[in-house]
Amino acid sequence: MKFQELRSIIKEPMFSLQDLALANAKVYPYQLNLWKKLGYIKLLKNGLYLFTNQQEGIDRNEIAHRMYQPSYISLESALSYYGIIPEIVTSITSVTTKTNRYFQNDFGKYNFRHIHSKYFWGYQSAQTQYGKFLIAEPEKALIDYIYLNLGQLNNENDVSGIRINPIIYNQIIGRKKLNIYIKNYSIKKMKTIFKIINQQCLPTNK
Repeated sequence: MKFQELRSIIKEPMFSLQDLALANAKVYPYQLNLWKKLGYIKLLKNGLYLFTNQQEGIDRNEIAHRMYQPSYISLESALSYYGIIPEIVTSITSVTTKTNRYFQNDFGKYNFRHIHSKYFWGYQSAQTQYGKFLIAEPEKALIDYIYLNLGQLNNENDVSGIRINPIIYNQIIGRKKLNIYIKNYSIKKMKTIFKIINQQCLPTNK
């Protein structure tokens, strides 16, 4: 198959070996290697590729969505996305029901952290130019972060170290939804941490 034929078959900017099989596209490994050397495609991870001429419009979160499924953007990446923490996060962190994985390519670093399937909820879809990605709701992003970092959060100073923006927290965190979500964990320490967060984020009257 010629490269132009592949382009007429695969319309999306990213494609996997499974996509090729489903489209009955007979592409051999040596062809993929040649097209990669010629700069027509880029390797995102084993078995996943991107058409180079569409890389400018691609969203890094969308790449994360295709790299390892099921998964959704969460933890510090989602907290930064919503402005709940001030840091600009350079790597993309997601949660997955699969084992922990790490990938790195021309678009950055991608971390996938394992959570139990019973906690794999509380996410929503965000549209991009070419497709979509899944991202935790603000409340779930914070809960995921606390849950997966419980061992490092032992006092008020540790909680302060998360650097939660109280203004954004009070604007976008739904307290009723947050409390319902927390109850699903039944972890006393988590409840204590959120009491500290709520106290630290109390609005100040000036």
